[in-house]
Amino acid sequence: ALLGVTGKLFFEAQFDRLVLLFNPFSGNTKEASTLVIGLSEPLISLSPLANDTGSRARLNHIYEALVRVSPDLKIEPALAVNFGSLDDLLWEFRLRPGVTFHNGNPLTFDDVVFSLEAARDDQDSAVRDLASSITRIEKTDENIFRIETEKPDPLFLQKISYLYIFPRDSKPEDFIGTGPYEYEKQEGKILTLRRFEKYWGELPVFPRAQIIAFASRDEKEEALRRGSVDIVGNVPPDQARDFQFPYFELKALPSVEVNFLMFNFDKTFKNRSLREAVSLALNTEEL
Repeated sequence: ALLGVTGKLFFEAQFDRLVLLFNPFSGNTKEASTLVIGLSEPLISLSPLANDTGSRARLNHIYEALVRVSPDLKIEPALAVNFGSLDDLLWEFRLRPGVTFHNGNPLTFDDVVFSLEAARDDQDSAVRDLASSITRIEKTDENIFRIETEKPDPLFLQKISYLYIFPRDSKPEDFIGTGPYEYEKQEGKILTLRRFEKYWGELPVFPRAQIIAFASRDEKEEALRRGSVDIVGNVPPDQARDFQFPYFELKALPSVEVNFLMFNFDKTFKNRSLREAVSLALNTEEL
């Protein structure tokens, strides 16, 4: 949950030992000061309106949505403690009480409206399509509100799981959310997060986490050799076949990702005959 690398090949550094020392339910918990994670995807933006893979791998620790998707792809409560559909167009949510933003302000209905409207209307929003069906947000009780959609949308809950909630009248560059970690600093390719002690849910085991972006395969391999990271994501297949880095264990997770090869029709492969030649040359069954 901490890593945001679900569905990827990744490494765990001495996983059994870490569980033994840092299990929050253990009677003799000994915390490490910082967990260091290496990712291949670069950080594009820390705006809660970003939607690229690299950015969301970081933002998921800082921000939360009304609902979230569990590892088995089920929708579960997040900032909304419960929810349901009233008819084909109307959804009702109960806002979770006692939630605090990283700036100390309590989460309110107005913050939800501000965040969802920014996701839908902001020109820089990368999640505009996911929020485009929202036509009205209406408060019906102290903690209960309804969202109306333009047309029936059976994937609405999945879509709003991508829409982070942040304080009203704040700016995307303020990096203020309700998540288990809050922004501390960014130095070059290293993002440092610190545990949010007033988090409404279970507190993370590690007081701090650093997420490092690897610019190249060589950087990733060097980090593994030196042991300067605890976990590394997206291991190249050839390295995984002959994995020989001391103190690291290779783990494979199931993925719902689909990878594909696509021609660029605007440049070289505008020529149909060339596309056909490449198609004939590739052994697609082996691929």
